[in-house]
Amino acid sequence: AFVNLALYRRLSACSLSLLCVIRPASAFTLTSFTSIPRFSSFATSSPSTPPASLYSRLYSTMADDEAEADPPPIKFEFAASARSTCKRSGEKIGKGEARMGVANPQHKGSYSWYKMGCNVAGVKQPKTKNGLTCKISKEKFFSDMLVLGYNKSTVTVSPGAYAEARKAQTGADECKFLFDNFGDIEGFDSLSDDSKVALCEALAGPSFDASDLAAVGSKRKAPLSSDDTAPPTATATATATATAT
Repeated sequence: AFVNLALYRRLSACSLSLLCVIRPASAFTLTSFTSIPRFSSFATSSPSTPPASLYSRLYSTMADDEAEADPPPIKFEFAASARSTCKRSGEKIGKGEARMGVANPQHKGSYSWYKMGCNVAGVKQPKTKNGLTCKISKEKFFSDMLVLGYNKSTVTVSPGAYAEARKAQTGADECKFLFDNFGDIEGFDSLSDDSKVALCEALAGPSFDASDLAAVGSKRKAPLSSDDTAPPTATATATATATAT
């Protein structure tokens, strides 16, 4: 059986060689293109330019791959369920509640979620002349950068880029994603008044009134109680005099 198989292979090779010698190479050239299925759809296109339908499918695939490779560094959305937990406060984020996510670099496509009152951790100032790079716009900035997130899951962005990303992702629901918990922002009180106003407008939206600046920040004064407004009693006066003596 082995000998017969070897002989069959040799005879087949010889037959193919004789066929090539007897018939010219042109006999093996394809001349009837109409027999190719769907050839007519390519006939009107230039050989170097694929049809529009093919190009659109290819471009959309490339766009999807690019979007999948580079997820946005921050994400605003309404919680689809009640399973997520705020990484800063430890509280559950209710279904339909506004939240902001910080992209997890170790797990592409996953986010650490925060309530809208816990998503801004502080204001950071560049320590070198090279500045800091905004993770959203990729531009260099040299003052008043927002630190979003908590602990090791943080990103640094400019206030303007933060506001633009929020508006682009939330649209008509932007008012539900505004931030007003300025007392918990580390470094806020050390800013100048102009920087505070710019920061508040970016976080709290354009409706923020600069005249309300004195009421924001961790150093705002608590309202006076009834005891604070009442005149001192005689006993209190006498005690204060004795203490001074």
